[in-house]
Amino acid sequence: MISDIKYSGLKSILKKSLRYPKLLYFFSLFIVQIYNILLLPIITGGLSEIDYGNYITIFQFIGFAQAVLSLFYSGGLMKFWNELNLKNRIEYLNSIMLFLIIGFITLISALLPFILSTNYKLVYFDNIDDKLLILMTIILFIRIINSFLLSFYRINIKPLKHLYYSVIFFLSISIQISLLYFNDQISLENIIYVFLFSELISSIYLLNNYTDYFKFQFRYKYLIKHYSFSFTLILSTICFIIFQNLDRFFLRINSDNLLFAQYSTALSISLISSLFVTAISSSDFPYLKKVSVSLKESNEIIILKKNQSMYMMYLISIILISSNDLFFKIFAEKYHTVQTTLCLNLLVISNFYRLKYLYNENNLFILDKNKQILITKAFILILGIIFLNFFINKNPLLSFPVAFIMTFILADLISNFMIYSKIVNFSYKDLKVHFNGITLILISFALYLLEVNNVSSGIILFIKIIFILSTLFLLIRKILEKINVSKLW
Repeated sequence: MISDIKYSGLKSILKKSLRYPKLLYFFSLFIVQIYNILLLPIITGGLSEIDYGNYITIFQFIGFAQAVLSLFYSGGLMKFWNELNLKNRIEYLNSIMLFLIIGFITLISALLPFILSTNYKLVYFDNIDDKLLILMTIILFIRIINSFLLSFYRINIKPLKHLYYSVIFFLSISIQISLLYFNDQISLENIIYVFLFSELISSIYLLNNYTDYFKFQFRYKYLIKHYSFSFTLILSTICFIIFQNLDRFFLRINSDNLLFAQYSTALSISLISSLFVTAISSSDFPYLKKVSVSLKESNEIIILKKNQSMYMMYLISIILISSNDLFFKIFAEKYHTVQTTLCLNLLVISNFYRLKYLYNENNLFILDKNKQILITKAFILILGIIFLNFFINKNPLLSFPVAFIMTFILADLISNFMIYSKIVNFSYKDLKVHFNGITLILISFALYLLEVNNVSSGIILFIKIIFILSTLFLLIRKILEKINVSKLW
């Protein structure tokens, strides 16, 4: 009887939660991403520098290939799904899925000889056992199927399916890693097997819910329509995907294992600020897309929400920068140096500037300037390569994050020009964003210099506590303001 009451109570909570699909999607995304951070203490403590570097390399390649292959379906599904009747939807869906599998087989067939070859092996995969590379390929295949099915559930507005998948995946990884940890069996191979098993059981859940739709159908007419629309979007996005993966590729083939491990750890912890960027931009963008008012009013709303979100990200960045020592002590004390701390701070600041650029990109998308988005992202890629190559022989723990900051500032200027067709078009609030960014950089370097010059740890701790408490007060006020303004919309 009691169990029935509890079940009905849970069912009621889930039913009510469907009123807030964006919140459910964000929570699902958060669960799937946060494991990268929660696993760090075990992985950085349990693996050698070489194995830790190989772990980063394997999962970076999986993420990169998955992002590229997702371009086969992401844009077209969002565009055409609601325009088709049920029969055509099923044909369209299965055509895209089969084409995705064909694309995967083609990509892997082209890369596998260079991944597994003894004579022509890619430098990036040096020191990684062939068995692990085969497991990497299997995980990638399962992930792209899962990613496709999750996109299908998103366009059908089924957030609970997405949430269940995320919970299954997260619990599976957590339980298995805990068992390995307490049995002192942490190794790179065992961790790869944990991910493989977790991907499999979550995939079984998703495929089981997809059986009503699946048929062996392949219709070229849908693909032609799909990719004639998606071509610009694909080119645009792939520029950004390459840009996001350049740094660790350069570092992997040009540095020692310790430096690669230090940088990767800072990058992984900076994922906390990336999650805030995702949360802020994704919570605003779906609303902005649905604004059914004049173009002028739409721009006013974008500017208002941008200013609110940028100020919140500014405050969150100060808290993260002030808490850096705590994060490293918890997640990766083994790789905690003063330079790694500064690297983390600058990566957090690059996410601050990235949010500013994303708002300009959203604005271009609303204005239907797809070619301009492509040009801007191409500039990001070109600028990123120039800066990274320029700094390649310098200290990567300092130069790589600085290169990202400079790239995002210039990309922001370029996208700003494409929106307003003026070389310089800064309002006071635009300048305030850049002033806040410079303030974050100065705070980071000030704390760095205090530590380098062996200033009392008590003084540094006192300064950081003041920063955190005052910023938390302002952040809570800003969140309450944002909630009140949102009610008007």
